Amino acid sequence: MKNGISVCEGLGLATDVLDNDILKERLKQSRLEIINQGCTLSNSFKNIDVFPAFAVNMVSVGEESGKLEESLRDISDVYEREVEQAIKIATTLLEPMLILIIGGIVGFIVFAMLLPIFNIGMAVH
Repeated sequence: MKNGISVCEGLGLATDVLDNDILKERLKQSRLEIINQGCTLSNSFKNIDVFPAFAVNMVSVGEESGKLEESLRDISDVYEREVEQAIKIATTLLEPMLILIIGGIVGFIVFAMLLPIFNIGMAVH
């Protein structure tokens, strides 16, 4: 939109690059509603029931205020921060688990090496 592409063209371009077939089909449906029925972007997003209410409301506010581009950027920023936080939490939790797993493997190897030595010592007495 910043470069002069209409909402319909941008929605078509975004739909073409998706791998998720269900989302792709729903966005095509949304685009057809906008073109054929003159529906707003927010109403078409409500009808396809894919996006969270927060995103649909932000799009609606952007349409009403004439700042749809800024609203879409704000939505992007919010979800980008959520993803970053989720990744940070996952890596924070993953680190101690990996340390425990590696410690268990090293302990098993040490135990496997020392057990025969102890068995030889017991057999000699």
